[in-house]
Amino acid sequence: MDVDIAVIGGGIAGSIAALACARAGFTTTLIDNAAISMPGNEYETRVSSINLRSEEYLQQLEAWDIITRYRTSPFDRIEVWTESQQQPLTFDAADAGLDHFGHILENNLLAAAARRQLEINDNYRQSSESRVESLAIKPDAAELNLSTGYTIRTQLVVAADGANSIIRKLSGINRSLFDYRQRAIVARVLCEQHHGLRARQKFLETGPLAFLPLADGSCSIVWSMDNDHVDEILKLDDQDFCERLGEVFEHRLGAIETVMNRASFALRRSHATRYYAERVVLVGDAGHTIHPLAGLGANLGIADVHALVETLIEARRARQSFWGSRVLSRYQRRRRAINSITLSAMDVFHVGFANNLPILSTLRGRFLSIIDKSDTAKRFFIEQAGGSTP
Repeated sequence: MDVDIAVIGGGIAGSIAALACARAGFTTTLIDNAAISMPGNEYETRVSSINLRSEEYLQQLEAWDIITRYRTSPFDRIEVWTESQQQPLTFDAADAGLDHFGHILENNLLAAAARRQLEINDNYRQSSESRVESLAIKPDAAELNLSTGYTIRTQLVVAADGANSIIRKLSGINRSLFDYRQRAIVARVLCEQHHGLRARQKFLETGPLAFLPLADGSCSIVWSMDNDHVDEILKLDDQDFCERLGEVFEHRLGAIETVMNRASFALRRSHATRYYAERVVLVGDAGHTIHPLAGLGANLGIADVHALVETLIEARRARQSFWGSRVLSRYQRRRRAINSITLSAMDVFHVGFANNLPILSTLRGRFLSIIDKSDTAKRFFIEQAGGSTP
């Protein structure tokens, strides 16, 4: 099979990248070894916070209408507090003239909606479910040999195959890697009270605890903590887990009545030393992973896709080889610096808000108080929550 672009990885970034490339007029195939379908009756464990900028891009790709036919939960207020400062710092979307900050969506819903639009696009070239076995760069194309025995020739390979990207490794691109020595426990919980469309986050000395609103009134939790404590919490039976979680969360939504689909994953920050090699370009987690405390991971990946496809379109209009290093370097300049800043900012928050040093505890309280009393500071954080920057 010969195509303009082969996207490797069918998660959020990969599915959206394939759709965006096809809509831009490039013949595109999507290679992934797993099928993704629309959510069933049960909620998926992993969810993402999608900000307004990402929502707008999904609307442009005509995937948002599909998403909103299923279960989505907007959130219009964010509440943040620490163990030492019980009064939450509140960010209200209305203060910035917004209806909402974004939506909490299941990861599979985002990917499946993009794939549904992709499959009806004339530029889509379907390939079977498979994985890449090898990559060879030829003078006139990149050749991908698949586990099914097929070979795909493509002008450009878009690596969206996650933090352990095979394509990144095959391309010889290195990355920096920092292990937070933490894991995030994720689950869905039913609380005594409705969440009221509010996203809530408490900063603990061991890591942040987030309660994210879901469409049926339940919440998705992301509870980050040091590795030493995770196994202890996961071994609790459901009743004891709900009681412990309720105590830590200070029963802000009443009693935690039910917990479902508990799971955990390791927290690591990684960043590729470069975003492209010959005929290969990275997007999403293949290029960078970030601490989940601000819910930015999916949005950074979507912003990567947006910048990449815009760069490819500009190159085509200028009659440049869209797969060439000169073009791909422009994409890197658009995204790598801002991603670096964002990753570093999350490290600062992680160190400052997940640490039991007395001086930092005092500074945390003062920091939140300063923001709460400053309209300018609050407006800045409100704009960031809505995705005012790429």
